[in-house]
Amino acid sequence: MLDIVENCDPDDAQMQLVMREFPTFLDYYRQIRDAEPEYASKCIAHWRLFMQGPPNKPNKDKCGLIYVICHFLRSVADGHT
Repeated sequence: MLDIVENCDPDDAQMQLVMREFPTFLDYYRQIRDAEPEYASKCIAHWRLFMQGPPNKPNKDKCGLIYVICHFLRSVADGHT
């Protein structure tokens, strides 16, 4: 997902995230959650931190897509999707 944000045209990136990455991620996450809920919770927290980048050098987010991804991950973790 981060590669898409950093390297794609913003419109193409949005389409790829919504049409391909989010559904695929959600499917894999549900499989992990069904097998190991605690591990899935730790993974999603790690993935959110990875998307944001380290505090001293956060990932560049020219178009606000990292915020969208983090919101999606938060929604998945809270069970809203």
